[in-house]
Amino acid sequence: MNPLTLSLLLATVVGTSLTAVAETLPARAFTDHMVLQQGQPLPVFGTDHAGQAVKVSFAGQTQSTSTDKDGRWRVEFAPLPASTVAREMIIQGSSSVTLTDILVGEVWLAAGQSNMDWKVRQCSNTPHPDNFPLIRMANWTGTVGAGASDTYEAEDLDQLSPDTFYQGSWTTLDASPVADQSAVAYFFANALARELRGRGPESTDIPIGIIDISYGGTTTEAFIKPEVLQANPYLAAAFTNPREARTLGQWATSRIRRNLGSYTHRDPALPHPHPFAPGFLHASAMPHLQPLRIRGVIWYQGESNAEFSSDGFMWNGQRLADYQHQVMATLVNSWRDEFHHPDLPFYMVELPRISAPNRILWPWYRNAQQRTADEIDHVELAVVTEFGSAGSNVHPGNKEPVGERLARIALAELYRERVAHRSPVFVEHKTTKGKIHLRFDHSGGGLVDRDGGELRNFEIAGANGKFVPATATIAGTSVTVSSPDVPEPVAVRHAWTMDADVDLASKEGLTARSFRTDAWLTAPGRRIRVACIGDSITYGAGLADPATEAYPARLAGILGEAHEVRGFGKSGFGIHRPEKKYDRTREYLDALSYAPDIVICNLGINDITQWGTYQKEDMIREYRKLIDAFASLPTRPYIIQWSPLAPLFPGQRFHADPNVDTLNEWLSAAVAHTGVDTIDMFTPLKDHPKWFPDHIHPNAEGSEAIARAVALKLKQLDDVPADP
Repeated sequence: MNPLTLSLLLATVVGTSLTAVAETLPARAFTDHMVLQQGQPLPVFGTDHAGQAVKVSFAGQTQSTSTDKDGRWRVEFAPLPASTVAREMIIQGSSSVTLTDILVGEVWLAAGQSNMDWKVRQCSNTPHPDNFPLIRMANWTGTVGAGASDTYEAEDLDQLSPDTFYQGSWTTLDASPVADQSAVAYFFANALARELRGRGPESTDIPIGIIDISYGGTTTEAFIKPEVLQANPYLAAAFTNPREARTLGQWATSRIRRNLGSYTHRDPALPHPHPFAPGFLHASAMPHLQPLRIRGVIWYQGESNAEFSSDGFMWNGQRLADYQHQVMATLVNSWRDEFHHPDLPFYMVELPRISAPNRILWPWYRNAQQRTADEIDHVELAVVTEFGSAGSNVHPGNKEPVGERLARIALAELYRERVAHRSPVFVEHKTTKGKIHLRFDHSGGGLVDRDGGELRNFEIAGANGKFVPATATIAGTSVTVSSPDVPEPVAVRHAWTMDADVDLASKEGLTARSFRTDAWLTAPGRRIRVACIGDSITYGAGLADPATEAYPARLAGILGEAHEVRGFGKSGFGIHRPEKKYDRTREYLDALSYAPDIVICNLGINDITQWGTYQKEDMIREYRKLIDAFASLPTRPYIIQWSPLAPLFPGQRFHADPNVDTLNEWLSAAVAHTGVDTIDMFTPLKDHPKWFPDHIHPNAEGSEAIARAVALKLKQLDDVPADP
């Protein structure tokens, strides 16, 4: 290796922090052995002294520029065709750098957590040396771990910097380097290299390049731009305080707490220095990648984001699906903005089968993945259920078919290969004579039972929401489902468990997705229990007969026999009111004993009476304690908070008090930390002062309006279309 190349490789480890020493530096993505994206303009960028003239030459083109005031430079070359011919890139500024052995082909970004990071040497599959010459990989490895027993010292925190966290450069492949590459990414690249042979200019081959920024155990939020996180109230809560926000799940939050120890975060604009913290991996990778041109993204992530199973982190499945869909959609859309590529292909791996107590919400996470793929163009999902684990192993060793499934998608969607690439997807159903008939798209030559026996994993339910095992038979591209125990069926679910051994597939061998035809918020197989917890409004203060006129009673009448609604209101009590805390009341204990499926929370306004005796952090802490108690119930209730709270009207003591607005803001922040859903109870009531004769408590008409608003919220949640 020549001295210039050695200095470059050292510089790429620390990015811009060595600019003053190494002088002319290309960005970390540019090293010997790299692959540049064919057929697109080719930006090349880096750093040097401010105001420095820089000239870059590659493949017969030369471009010149000068650095800006921050010492950054960028040039752009005209698009080039694929080429297996190794070329040099010469960069001349305050010093000269020569990069060697550069190819032009297809460049993909691989990201996610441990199953994307899982190495070839750790998997059960054997590499394919015939295609080694066509594949180059850049494995960017995190330099600081996140082990269960690690507490970061000063030197760890120094290394946890966007300029120093990732190390790695491009490498050619042979038996030794390939062993330490991502297995999924390698087998994806191998399949592309194999299938694209002879597809280059004059029937030449097409090189494949992979940049891998995955990190074991991390979260989706870690890969999202800090400014994007801060613009979303729910995501901002986890960005601001990842040690406390329950929206990151039990795995990530517990590791962040343990690893950071007594660390004090001082700059609210920057991510916390931890590989699982929202925004951290983005800040550590993307500034060194963008505006590099890539063909697309392969993504294997979700194990951490689906882990909400222990006390303080238990979530209703539907809420998890809704929230994680929001997180994934935010990731995809923000990356497309940053890469200036509105249709950037984004191919995800659906979580496979597993059996472990902390993975029980995986069906709902798969639902979030499916919704993301169905709702956003050019997002595709590789269904790999059968390549998971029948036990608790979260790192199944059979990675080659996972990479192959991703490659099938790319070959069909981008490279115009006629290959089946989408799994069978439920699209519609109809009910006749006690049976539900399901129709599927993407079933290829027809549906099959890959085991040749009776189809497994189908359940059917009547209007009571009680699902029972069902008999299912295939007819072409349809499946008919029935059970003698459900003579009047209304809903079917398929593979709606974490560990389903799925046998329904297309004749081309692609496994059918899990799905449900219903959109029920909860399906306990009995009357749905709704607990309305709160203060005097929930109790019905001021009403002639609270037992029949308070909003919980009116809500029961609207929802009907399928629901059982009870009110647990306590007048004058709040979240943090020292002498009148709701979680010290008999009503609170009774609400917990009721084991509700849905919780409607109207607490907070009474805390205004103690304004100045507590801070925002105190409100968040006490609210989380309250919510955690309900979230930890075996029923995993769906929790909805009034936010903003009901209005106060002229004549009420605190009407127009600006602290009420601040209280609502604090309550909103507390809600975001817990991840519960909200209902705006201010807007439907604010124009009706006559409903509030004492300026704060509703009369019977007002209670009816509140009940109807809550019923509409629940109906809207139940009406969310099931996938697709």
